[in-house]
Amino acid sequence: MINAKGEIGIKAERAAEHQKAMLESEGITFTKRNTIDLEAFLHHPEIF
Repeated sequence: MINAKGEIGIKAERAAEHQKAMLESEGITFTKRNTIDLEAFLHHPEIF
C-alpha cells in the first residue's frame, strides 16, 4: 500500500521491505527517499 505522500504505508520494517520488493518486481521504481512518483504510477481506471 502506498500512502498519499508516495511512501509505503506499512510501518513494520520487514513488511515494508517485502512490500517494496513486491512493487519493484512489478516495475514500480522508488526515489532515493524511498517514495514513488505518484504522477507516474497513479492508477487511472477506465470508466465505462
